Amino acid sequence: MTSIDRTAYPRFAKKALSRELATAYTPTEDEVAMLNRRFARSAPHRLAFAALLKGFQRLGYVPALEDVPAYVIVHLRTVLKLRRNTPLPRLTRKTHWTYQKDILKRCQVRVFSRDALHIPARAMEAFAAANDRPADILNRGIEALMHERIACAGHVASAFRGWLIGAMAEKDRVPVMISTGRHDRTSHSPASGHPVAPMCWW
Repeated sequence: MTSIDRTAYPRFAKKALSRELATAYTPTEDEVAMLNRRFARSAPHRLAFAALLKGFQRLGYVPALEDVPAYVIVHLRTVLKLRRNTPLPRLTRKTHWTYQKDILKRCQVRVFSRDALHIPARAMEAFAAANDRPADILNRGIEALMHERIACAGHVASAFRGWLIGAMAEKDRVPVMISTGRHDRTSHSPASGHPVAPMCWW
């Protein structure tokens, strides 16, 4: 059975090797120049945007700022030549969403929406014909989205996490319906409570 740490919905590692910090969490010269231009008057927001950008490039989705590990923040303070006590700002929901949109635009990725539901649905349906492991099936759906450069953002990403955890908690059941929108109930994000177009049920 695929573990949650090895799915296509990855999380930050508890610890990072020096090589990983250098390759995954060090901004390029172009990114540093962009950060310095955009946030010339706000070191905290320069740090926050850098953390979200590198988090997206590493994970494939824009994380919540509070989920970025301390080792990433410490590393970014160093490479961005910020003071060691530069704090992370408290981002409002609106500011986080603005940063998220800007990051996706910069990385030429679009946000998942209902009109793209058929992409993971078809991939999952085909894979489920020969595999009854829920986490692996969901893996295939998210990989299909990543292949098309579509990011699961905001409460949609939270819903994917909820579906995955639910699948692993009830591993004796396999997906019984994969649809492109025909449902008689609505899923809700575990994090926000907002309604989400459901993709599969376990």
